[in-house]
Amino acid sequence: MNDWQDAEQRVERAGELYERGRWEEALVELRAAIHVNPNNADWHVHAGNTLDALGRYGEALRAYRRAAQLEPNRVELQVMIGTDLSRLGRYKRSIEVLERAEALKPLYEPTYCERVIAYFELGEHEKAEEMFYLAQQLKPDCPYCFFNMGLSLRARGQIERAIYCWRKALEIDPMHPHAHRNLGEALWQQGQLAEAQHELLEELHVQPNDPDCLMDLGDLLLERGEPEAAAEKYRRLLEMFPEEARACVNLSVAYFQMGREADGIRTCRRATMMDPTYPLAYTNLAMAYRRQGDRRLAAAALARARGLEPDNQHLVGLQRRIEPKRDATRRLLERLVDRMIRLLGRRKRH
Repeated sequence: MNDWQDAEQRVERAGELYERGRWEEALVELRAAIHVNPNNADWHVHAGNTLDALGRYGEALRAYRRAAQLEPNRVELQVMIGTDLSRLGRYKRSIEVLERAEALKPLYEPTYCERVIAYFELGEHEKAEEMFYLAQQLKPDCPYCFFNMGLSLRARGQIERAIYCWRKALEIDPMHPHAHRNLGEALWQQGQLAEAQHELLEELHVQPNDPDCLMDLGDLLLERGEPEAAAEKYRRLLEMFPEEARACVNLSVAYFQMGREADGIRTCRRATMMDPTYPLAYTNLAMAYRRQGDRRLAAAALARARGLEPDNQHLVGLQRRIEPKRDATRRLLERLVDRMIRLLGRRKRH
């Protein structure tokens, strides 16, 4: 077997590995094949797709650009480049590339669809909507268009229209990533808590380890008065991301709601070690110590919270409740000092 045949077989193995989710191994095979034949544009595209799956968008962009050098008039390559430029936050550059792609093939719907998200990210919502309607004329059943348009509508406060778009995206593709979560968040915002919970659970069926969805679902369950179920979501999130301080703090809230004060305090302390700059962890600790009647520890925890948020008026009020005697004494001393200053001023004038 010569090198060219070996390269072809490596590409075939890469395709099998990609389908099984073994993307790193697929990438090794593709790179070995490309080393033998660097002038095969399709192989560079496969490498770019694999790098996208790994979330390595900068490397994917380079792979697509290499493919585009080999086939400069291939419009889908320009769309891939524009898409990864958006993923990297280079929205204006993405739009420029996609406009060039439109010039190559004016009736190619992805050139408009991908600009919806770029204009949304730039805050140019009217342009985003214009791209959406142009795309609709070419492909009225594109779930990505509806999903992206929903993001733009929500940013403008048009929640009902955003809900319609996400429902339409799911009607076209029931497995569309993040559509259930965004729909759930919008329904939650509208006060439809049961419907929101259903959508968040559906998202977890699509993406079982989505950290944002797990956090949202835990928070929603807390709001619905189901701390045991919420705690399970936060613990699952912490198993995947052991240093996620917000999940740790929210888990402590669930424990407090269950009446498990010791577990709540222990979890709060753990959160302060994860992130010493997270004020809510200290606030929750202060309130827990206050419930236990330990004003000294409560005051110490609250002092840490106030040091992080000195302008938070809620913490000022909480401090007065935790340290009423100290506050009263301080106010009395302040009045005495003011009185002495006024008396001294009168004596100087006389």
